[in-house]
Amino acid sequence: MCRKLMIVIFILAAFVLPAFGADKNAELVRAAFNGDYKTVEALLKAGADVNAKIPVEKWGTKGWSAVMFAEFLGNTKTVSILRKAGAADKLTQAQRKQYTDFLQKK
Repeated sequence: MCRKLMIVIFILAAFVLPAFGADKNAELVRAAFNGDYKTVEALLKAGADVNAKIPVEKWGTKGWSAVMFAEFLGNTKTVSILRKAGAADKLTQAQRKQYTDFLQKK
């Protein structure tokens, strides 16, 4: 299962997240995904939307926000920064299950 998770993380980092352009919101989600809290702070100061989402249709969701990725990947400092900035989303058990089911099908 750990290998599958690493493969999915690699695919997201290399192909999915870059496809959402270089706008501040997409960069914020990418930085949160990578645990790059310094970039998260800078992007928030530059006006990125703390609750912006990117679609992850393969997981059956309408989108994940920066805080959802950071929480799922255990980037606690990033989660704290995003929460202080007003991030509203929380990763639900249903979303965790969807992601786990997606990994098991691979």
